[in-house]
Amino acid sequence: MEIGYSFCVTAAAVCVYTAIRKFKEGCRAGCWIVVFGVLGALGAFGCSLYFFVSPGYCGLALLCCSLCLNFVSLRDELLTVQGKAVLITGCDTGFGHSLAKLLSDMGVKVFAGVLNINGSGAQQLKDQRCENLQVLQLDVTDESQIQEAHRYICTQVGQAGLWGLVNNAGILHCPMDAEIHPITVFKCCMDVNFLSPVRMCQVFLPLLRRSRGRIVNVTSMAGRSDS
Repeated sequence: MEIGYSFCVTAAAVCVYTAIRKFKEGCRAGCWIVVFGVLGALGAFGCSLYFFVSPGYCGLALLCCSLCLNFVSLRDELLTVQGKAVLITGCDTGFGHSLAKLLSDMGVKVFAGVLNINGSGAQQLKDQRCENLQVLQLDVTDESQIQEAHRYICTQVGQAGLWGLVNNAGILHCPMDAEIHPITVFKCCMDVNFLSPVRMCQVFLPLLRRSRGRIVNVTSMAGRSDS
């Protein structure tokens, strides 16, 4: 019986702690009455279980209540995507291409930057005929194209700003010993994979700040491999 009582007390403490923490995170000013009301209801529920069922079952029920509170709170914390805009680079193929389709299907306004606006990847995105998906010519090493994309996106998002910037564009040359590659290959790799994300961040940070947006930099495990 002592184990059952200990389990019940522990479960009650976990339940109360969970209720206070989750409601404190989600409640706005003036909602503490709701918090105390819920805690009172949980207390009454726990007392009724304690007197009518064994402590073990009482503890199990209280743990289930804790899990339910966590589940409800997590659902409330999910961000809504309606009215949000995201810029993704390197959408000709691969991750960028798939992400542009996925986010646009979810309702996000997607600006998909491609290296070749007339390429097959860009055409596949256009064939989606989704009003949330706009394909832009965007060579991330070309400053003029970056500025042109910025001006266009500003006219589309207005004061709402940009919710996300995904620096996905990147290149990977044939891996071989470092002394075999010409120095131009390393310069090109640095320009696309490192300097271009820096350029994109510098240009689009004001738009990201308007919506308190986020930057996602896509990298490769190849960067960790030895030459």
